[in-house]
Amino acid sequence: MAFDGKNLTLADVKLLIYPKFANILRNPRLVSVLGATARIDTHVAPYVAVPEPENVLTTLLAGAALLVTRFCIQKIKCT
Repeated sequence: MAFDGKNLTLADVKLLIYPKFANILRNPRLVSVLGATARIDTHVAPYVAVPEPENVLTTLLAGAALLVTRFCIQKIKCT
């Protein structure tokens, strides 16, 4: 693993077979068997904004108001 302050690199990541995937393949012996290896390169953002609870509530209320308004308009057009 390497991190230079902006980029994170994970080399030789082992990807194991998940139990649900093994069940899809109908071979439970594959659970946790090495499926592949990978390299992951990513850019790390210095700041990730997390919405405040009040903003989330406001967004949900605005969305609900939009849906109600749209439903009422469609209902008026149909009658």
